[in-house]
This record gives sequence, structure tokens and C-alpha cells, in this order.
Amino acid sequence: MKLLKIIFFSLLVLIVLIFTSCTKFDGYKIMEIDFSGNSGRVSYVDLRYINPLNQYSKNVKLKIEFFDENYNGWRVLTDFLTGKDIFLTDEYGHVSFSFLPKKGGIYRFRLINLDNSTAPPCEFSVNVKESTWGFLIWLAADNDLEAYSFLDLEEMKNQNPDVFVMVMHDKYSSINGKDSLMVLDENGEFKEIQTFNDDVNSGDEGFLRYVLEQFYSFDFEKGALVIWNHGNGWIDDSKFDLAVSYDFTKLDALTTKEIRRAIEYVNTGENKKLELLGFDACYMGTFEIAYELRNCARYFVASAFTEPAFGWNYTFMSRLNSDMNIHELAEDIVNSYFEFYSWLGYEGESLSLGVYDLSHATGMVEKISALSEVLTELIENEKKLKTDIISEYYYQTLNYYPEEQIIDPLSFLNTLCENTVYQELQDIESDILNVFYGNFLVYKKISTADFWNTGLGLFLPTDLDSYQKKLNDMSTLDFYSDTSWKIFLDGLLEQ
Repeated sequence: MKLLKIIFFSLLVLIVLIFTSCTKFDGYKIMEIDFSGNSGRVSYVDLRYINPLNQYSKNVKLKIEFFDENYNGWRVLTDFLTGKDIFLTDEYGHVSFSFLPKKGGIYRFRLINLDNSTAPPCEFSVNVKESTWGFLIWLAADNDLEAYSFLDLEEMKNQNPDVFVMVMHDKYSSINGKDSLMVLDENGEFKEIQTFNDDVNSGDEGFLRYVLEQFYSFDFEKGALVIWNHGNGWIDDSKFDLAVSYDFTKLDALTTKEIRRAIEYVNTGENKKLELLGFDACYMGTFEIAYELRNCARYFVASAFTEPAFGWNYTFMSRLNSDMNIHELAEDIVNSYFEFYSWLGYEGESLSLGVYDLSHATGMVEKISALSEVLTELIENEKKLKTDIISEYYYQTLNYYPEEQIIDPLSFLNTLCENTVYQELQDIESDILNVFYGNFLVYKKISTADFWNTGLGLFLPTDLDSYQKKLNDMSTLDFYSDTSWKIFLDGLLEQ
């Protein structure tokens, strides 16, 4: 009996020793995972690695692997910011790494203990939230506006989990670093995701297409593209030397047609559509441009006047949330723009910024075409009206771009209605107002304006020479092939 007790006790001790030994080699675990990540933002994972005795695992060499759904297997993780693939715990057992999640969902990781080959991997997962809004900012600063690009970058910094921001930053001076693609991290700081060794051409259609494809590789519910730079509307589009997004180094710019082709190409390939297309540039708010880009995005944001060099106020990004609708966003973009310049003392300056629903652009342009048909018939029958338009009514009309004779069509029509008695003009004015305020306009502000201003310009030359100089530019735009406005201009300016 005594011998049996000794044997039993010995077996018990042996079992305890075996269990302790197994725990020592196999009982590592993960504690205190700290993570908060969104698609499109560089995210940080911090965790604590604990040994079998529940002690901090100091100076343990680790490899981190992630489960690649496309590969259907585990792959070695390389830290997004540092590029390292071997990690060392600190004195408290902490280990941290960064990665850039492109999509929302569950991400699986595991730690491999390189100092203890018998320790099994410790697996864990984190939940990445899909961003509501994705903004691609085409920061084309390879020109004399470069200094202002850095001010706008500061405004874009935010920790808003509902917003993913990608910036293409084309710089002018090499002392400011290489051109790059950047995204925000979870702390609201920009991090480069691609650095270009050679100077990029921000006036190149193919490069815009490439960056759009990179942008669409990330998950977000609603996408927005904002093109930042000097702008000249559609004027000189046929010459490829002005337009928008001037690149001084490459002597190039994006024309309206190039922007359209790039966006439509990528939208078709990705089976997506931008929610918002904005221009942080001068004179881009015209009916011709809005109509040309009607299939590129749902909403269009632009100014019909010059913009001050500071451009938009991008702090609106920090206030976006998943419940905000387009009307609230439109008001925030426009109001923050005007509040910023009021704060800077631009009270006497001509400012405009409007948001328009491009799904109703065709209906709006059809009404302008109907107006041109009425005007064509009237000036054929009333020769004095032609003279009055050129010499008198034109100068009572709001002119957004006097040098290029870009007027506000509703202001022009109202001037005609106030000075003539043609019922046809009264009727078409009522139709245009119904479509403009009922469907097309989302929100606008114009510092010099009243009810009769649209915030979008339209070409109305008063001399044949100015008209003929723009014929090549006009030929690049759908507006002049799909409407009767050119026919009206032909009749107005014929000798």
C-alpha cells in the first residue's frame, strides 16, 4: 500500500512537471491589443506579448504574418512605415507595427516567436472600418502656387474615421522633396505611400488615370476628386497650354476633355462613379464644363470667378460624418470657403462657389438650348435686338470672366426680360428657373449676386474676332455640338 502511494505521488509530480514544461514552451499569449483603423488610413497595432508565466516577454524576436485572402495563406508582414519584417518586444512586452488596410473587414495576424521554435504561433485579428468618404486631392503644385499647397495640406489633416484622404502632390521645387502619393494615418498625419524618383506630369491624362486607379483600390462608400491648381475654364483647351492643373516643369495642363476621358475610363473599368468632382481653381464653373463632365460624377463643385491663392478651406473634412447628406456637405464646403475669406478680409472681392447635380445637367442645358433657339428667331426678326444685346444688355449682365466674355446666362436672360416685352423670353425664363432651382442647383453662394445668378458662366462674345479665336476650343466640347447656342452666336455676330 505504501509502495502504491509512492508510485501515485511520483506520477503526479511527473504530470505536473510535464504540464509546466509544456506551458513554458507553448503558453505564450497576446494581451492588451490596441487598435483603431479605417480603410485608407495608415493604422497602428500595439499589443503585449506575455510568456507562459504571465510575465512580460522582453527582447523577444518576432515575425508577424498576415492572412492573405487572395493568396489564401499566411504571408510575412512588412511594417508599412519602417519596412522591417523582424520585430523586438520592449521591456514591457510591447510590440507595434503599422499597415495600410485597403478594405474594411476582419484582418488576421499571427506572431511567430523566432527565439523559441517550439512556441506555437499566437493568432489575433482586428476589425477595420470602411471609410464613408474617400477624397482624392490632385494637388498639382508644380507652379507658382506651390507654397499654398502646404497650407492646404495642413487644413486636410484630420483624425475623422469617416474620411480617407489621398493626395497626389506634384511639387515645383526639389528642395521640398520628391513628388509623391500620400494618405493620412489614424493620427491625422500624412504618410507617403509612393515616392516618384522622376518629376511627374500633373497635366498628363495618363497619370491622372493611374492615380485614380490607385485611389479606387481602396474601400470607401462615396468618392470625391478635387483638382487643385490654376484654372482657365475651357479657354485654350485646344492649345493644351492652359486649361487646369498647370505643370510648369512639364509645360502641360489638363484639358476638360482629358479630365473627362481619364475619369470615364477608370469609372468604367472599376464599375464605379465619383460622388463629387470639384475644382479648387479659377474659372472652372461654366455650363460647358459641367455638361462635359456630366457622366463623371454625381455632383460638380466649382467657382465661376477667380479664386484667391489660398483656395478652398479643407477643414470641412474633419466635420464629415457617415450620416451627412450631399446638401449638408455642399453647404459645409461652400460656407467654410466664404467664412475663411471673410476672416481674411476679402469683403470686396468677387467670390463664388456652387454645387450642382450633374444628373440634371442635360435637362438644364436643354433649357439653355431652347433659349438660344428663341433668341435666334428673335434677332432674325428684330435687328435692333441684336444691336441692343451687344451694345447695351451685355453690359448690364454679370460677367464672371470679362477678358474672355463669360457671362451668367440667367442674369443675361433677366436683363432681356426687364428691357423687352417678348413673351417667349418670359416663358423660357420661367422654365429655366424651375429646372435650375428645382433640380440642378444643390447650393451656391456668390458675393456679388442676387437671385438671378447661377454661379456658372457661359460664353457670350460681343465681337466676331473674339468669337473666332475660341472656335477651336469650342469644338472640343459636347456643349456646342449638342445645343443651339453656337447657332445663336453665329447669328448674333454675323456681319
